[in-house]
Amino acid sequence: MITAISCSTSNDPDSQLSPVIEIDASVVCLASLAGLIDSLPPQDYRQAVPICFNGSVGAHTRHILDHYSSLVQGLSDRHVDYDDRARLAVIESCPKTAALKLADLTGFLTQLGRRQLDPCLTVTARVDLLESVRPVRSSLRRELRYLHAHTVHHLAIVRIICGLLGHELSGDLGFAPSTLRQRSHS
Repeated sequence: MITAISCSTSNDPDSQLSPVIEIDASVVCLASLAGLIDSLPPQDYRQAVPICFNGSVGAHTRHILDHYSSLVQGLSDRHVDYDDRARLAVIESCPKTAALKLADLTGFLTQLGRRQLDPCLTVTARVDLLESVRPVRSSLRRELRYLHAHTVHHLAIVRIICGLLGHELSGDLGFAPSTLRQRSHS
């Protein structure tokens, strides 16, 4: 059973704004991933790379989608469980299925941005094999920021995988905004 955790009201004016910046950042990352998937031969999308722990572009895409799906599923009851993921193998092996899921997700996120809300959420995610899982208080805005950072991290690995498969990627796929900002000031 999950104990509900109440959110205290905040005097922070940003807490009353919709999380549009966070949504836009996620949509841009996911669109970049969709563009990459579209440009890769299907066999390279599926290709496991031993030096990257047998990861593939498909496996990282599935993992990214799983995490966003956990948030989407958790919004109705305001509880997000990042451990309870579908882990659909078809997303790892079929770039067309992945592209459809990415399109559905970006559509959902875009519609979400029209709401003027930042609901309190409870989140569970195992951080230790021996830990009993306890919910923590969070918000939609905070979870979108987490998912963006998580996605950028996995896109960095995808970038490495693509390079190992002989695909040079242009642009900033897999680079964190802070890294890009630092580079622009150097």
